[in-house]
Amino acid sequence: VFVVDGSGSMEEGISGAPSRMSAAKRSIGRVVRSLHPDIRIGMVSFSDCGATSNSKYHSHGERGALLGKVNRISPG
Repeated sequence: VFVVDGSGSMEEGISGAPSRMSAAKRSIGRVVRSLHPDIRIGMVSFSDCGATSNSKYHSHGERGALLGKVNRISPG
């Protein structure tokens, strides 16, 4: 399970990326694409206002959908 910080601080820049969020998204994408096909993965995201979001566990064939969810997280 990936735990993704969607708080406003993720908009801040970081060495090698325009923001912490863009670096996190890039890193999650790399890890997801490298995982063995038998591994199911999920995500929990949270933001400053205490809102959380849980995804289901995704099979190998559903990884694109999970990465789409990751890429739609916007710091706030």
